Amino acid sequence: MSSIHCAHPPCQSVNPLENALCEVCGFPLVKRYLWAVGDWIRAFQVGELLEERYLLESPNVLLDTLPAQLPLGLEEIPPRIIPYLKLFPLRLHIPLVYSFLASPDPEMDLDVWLLEYGVLPLDDQGKPQYPQLFPKLADVWGEASPLRQLIWLKQMVQLWRPLQSQKVVSGLLDPALVRVNGPNIQLLELPLDSHHYHKITELMAVWSDLLKIAHPAIAAFCRELGEKLEKGKIPHADYLLRVLEGAIAELAQNYDCQYQIMTATDTGPRREHNEDACYPPMGELKEGNQPQETLTIICDGIGGQDAGEIASQLATEDLPQRLTPLLEQSSNLLPQDWGKGIKQAIWETNDVICDRNDQENRTERDRMGTTLVMSLARHHELYFANVGDSRLYWITATSCQQMTVDDDLVSREVRLGYELYRNAQHFSHSGSLTQALGIMPSEKIQPSIERVLLEGNGVFLLCSDGLSDLDRIEQYWQTELQPILTGEFDLPTACDRLIKLANEKNGHDNVTIALIRYQVSPSTDEITPLSLTEIEARIPKFRNPEILTEVPSEDSPRILTEADIDTEPGSEELPEENSPASPARQPPFWQWGLLCLATMIFLGYTVSQWFNKTPEPAPIATPDINITPPPPSELPSPVTNPSDIPPPIPVSYTHLRAHETKANL
Repeated sequence: MSSIHCAHPPCQSVNPLENALCEVCGFPLVKRYLWAVGDWIRAFQVGELLEERYLLESPNVLLDTLPAQLPLGLEEIPPRIIPYLKLFPLRLHIPLVYSFLASPDPEMDLDVWLLEYGVLPLDDQGKPQYPQLFPKLADVWGEASPLRQLIWLKQMVQLWRPLQSQKVVSGLLDPALVRVNGPNIQLLELPLDSHHYHKITELMAVWSDLLKIAHPAIAAFCRELGEKLEKGKIPHADYLLRVLEGAIAELAQNYDCQYQIMTATDTGPRREHNEDACYPPMGELKEGNQPQETLTIICDGIGGQDAGEIASQLATEDLPQRLTPLLEQSSNLLPQDWGKGIKQAIWETNDVICDRNDQENRTERDRMGTTLVMSLARHHELYFANVGDSRLYWITATSCQQMTVDDDLVSREVRLGYELYRNAQHFSHSGSLTQALGIMPSEKIQPSIERVLLEGNGVFLLCSDGLSDLDRIEQYWQTELQPILTGEFDLPTACDRLIKLANEKNGHDNVTIALIRYQVSPSTDEITPLSLTEIEARIPKFRNPEILTEVPSEDSPRILTEADIDTEPGSEELPEENSPASPARQPPFWQWGLLCLATMIFLGYTVSQWFNKTPEPAPIATPDINITPPPPSELPSPVTNPSDIPPPIPVSYTHLRAHETKANL
């Protein structure tokens, strides 16, 4: 009979596969299903245990029966895997590379790559609800509301440029690979492009059948949009994105939005005082749908003695004041205005803490700082930002997804294409932060600011690492968060249960949480059909395409390149003594050979042109033609030569005792 080991490190007991909880320690069994990419996987039969670890549950679907053990790593990341790492900030839509099954013949390229997706929709027996992990977009399209259908289209357009920059846009053009995970588009895998000339019109390979059966409220709009896209009358992805943004904004006027907010904080069983802070104050249930009513902040202080407590309190008191001018003019702001305004407010709060450090002559480890995760809602939109490793999770009836990317060494190693995520987690000092509020001047702080569009019912959880450590959210979301959506728990009850969970299952740190429940539902049974002509008429002239690059990073996610290194969080070392440096990465020998060959060809061509130079003909007169080029890519092209990227930043500022305690768990 098949079995699985407990993922709790001190336990790791063997359990029957059908169990939900470990028979020895009572922790939930982690059932991590993986998608296998590679032809060699077809050589195995369902039910086989591969490498004494991976159980082949169904074609291409494997279960890791030893989830507490470190997966097989790589000495050198192959080019085909680099796009997954570079696109790490897009993991809401893109899988992570978990590990691989080595080729049985070293002379043949038969490696099988194993991809993971976070939380999957599972049935009552803990098995995937869908044979290929997620439903195809085409299979759930007809059941979706008109607002959800437009949001899915917009998400696909947002993915176009980052995928194109990594030469993996083909995954977006294959209907078999475009899946749905809860409210979001999920790509099953990222095949490499066979050429680099893909055009936005190719989206019709996936959209054509969908647009024909769109909801009646958007059917005419979708039909017109499809015709223009197919005929090449949509100039580029940015224009298409603006059209969909306009359609979503107009359609959302037919929806009501309500939010409930509750916060809670606790010192924890092993700490003497609480260095966390939250806004609004603990125990106050707030309701509303305006930004002023929905602002939520969680901070986790770091520093010696009581310094962390001071920094977190300063942040939760100062940031709401800095945001007040932005919130008061919210009805007149565009998404890019929100992104700029939130970033500026965070920078100003950072300077308040930084100045306090300077006034008190705090240096090195004595400088106080704090992590930050915050959110605010405007009708059907939620904006959120983070600095450090405090997190935001999005929970719906069928999914639980981490929305923020931690500012730590693990994320940096992955985003630079140096290491697989699970392997990087086991590095020494892997939880060390690369940035936090108050430690350095604002020009060296880069908050991640994002925006999501909402429809239906759901919950957002903001929390410090006292709760999120050791994957507790992923393990307990179905018992502690999903009942909020069914009405079994109200927010005060859910907060109490989460605090208790953190103290009992972790307990090494302070814990602070905020719960935001939202309901976005139609306000009328009859929605006025959308018109593409009218929406296009209201779109401002596309004279400044760069404006879209300021939209929060759901629209333009950050992918590390050579240009980013000097300004990327962590490019200046945060204070910590005896920080071990990561080993320098040297380019492989073949790249030096290619460079020498290219240099010789260039010199030969230059010399031949010199000896065969002919007089340059006079220019031919041509009429003036005013051609407006398409906007530049939202993201710079990634660095393909590892020698262009400096070694990763040495270990920076840690959560001091908190992170030292986690390392020993």
